Amino acid sequence: MQHLKVVDRIDSLGLLNTPEAIKMQRKLLFPVTYRNGMGYVNSIGETVIEPRDWLACPFVGNLARVRVREGWRFIDQTGQFVIPPQDFDYIHDFSEGLARVMVDHRYGYIDQQEQLIIPPQFDYAHDFSEGLASVRMNRLFGYIDRSGQVVIPPCFHAACDFRQGLARVVNNSKWRFINRMGESIISPKCSFARDFSEGFAAVEKHERWGFIDRTGQLVIPLQFDEAWDFSEGLARIRVGQKWGYVDSEGDLRISPQFDRARDFTEGVAAVEIQGRWGYINSTGEIVIPSQFHNGESFSEGLAQVTLRSNAALAYIDQTGKVIATGYCGFWGNVVGTSFMQLSEVGSGFLYKTGVVAFLFWYGLVPCWRAWQRFTKSNAQNAKRQSSEVDAA
Repeated sequence: MQHLKVVDRIDSLGLLNTPEAIKMQRKLLFPVTYRNGMGYVNSIGETVIEPRDWLACPFVGNLARVRVREGWRFIDQTGQFVIPPQDFDYIHDFSEGLARVMVDHRYGYIDQQEQLIIPPQFDYAHDFSEGLASVRMNRLFGYIDRSGQVVIPPCFHAACDFRQGLARVVNNSKWRFINRMGESIISPKCSFARDFSEGFAAVEKHERWGFIDRTGQLVIPLQFDEAWDFSEGLARIRVGQKWGYVDSEGDLRISPQFDRARDFTEGVAAVEIQGRWGYINSTGEIVIPSQFHNGESFSEGLAQVTLRSNAALAYIDQTGKVIATGYCGFWGNVVGTSFMQLSEVGSGFLYKTGVVAFLFWYGLVPCWRAWQRFTKSNAQNAKRQSSEVDAA
């Protein structure tokens, strides 16, 4: 395996250097840390918002959250505070055009002009989903609409987001599903239930798991030790200490044989066999041999894997070919870019081809806490073990 060399270059094919591509890349802003504060760069390395003394979070749409001395605020892509500026104890990202804010331990909602649409008045609040949000008042949860009007009175001990017209709620440890009118639609008489996915929901009773359909009928009996959501027609189930997959008819499509397993995405699923991760297809055939310390699900044609414990990460394609390696990082899901620690003193953005789009040579790390915990000793250890991978 060849370790990705730390070089500053643009895709040799020139496909990412067209005027249209550069225009798009300049619109994507990423928070980075300089010696004198945090600022934002675009995905071709240009500093767009100069570093300041604030905690900068990623952009969601055209706005980003920043923590200043007075509290939390929003900025636009020019680095200006949204007018009129207001100070909040905490703010969340936008969901369906509204963002949760906290003032004096009370929650409300603002719009993208930072106007208080729903004044802070709730003990706790969730994001909007399908036009409704669950909020807590006097220790009980109910639902409000986008105007702040209570449409389902607070009467639940817990209330989840709406998914496909239904929401999970619980009272006295009994789960059920309600519609947007608050009417109980499904009462599966179970100890726990998951959200619906592909028309089914996993439910648990007496430590046994099965699946119900949207009528509440138990269509796959309570027979598993654990069960998760359906994805691409298959659901993960555990029998004893081994994981397999069941189809919507309840038939075991892939018998329980794996130590751990993930959902199917893009036709394959990551599975662990004797401490090493590989990938199988929907028939259970191993298509990428078990060789990684960890394996994540595929997204946009690539999956992140760990080559050695606490060492180099890599992105692989669906043939198992290593596209790029580094010490730590995450797949941004933003026009095929990934931020990775590429050397002890260098971080940069990669394209999906494994090419380094640009490189920060000194003093720049992303703002996420996981990156802040990255120490010099960890980097040296990763570099040493990565060399072992290269030699192999």
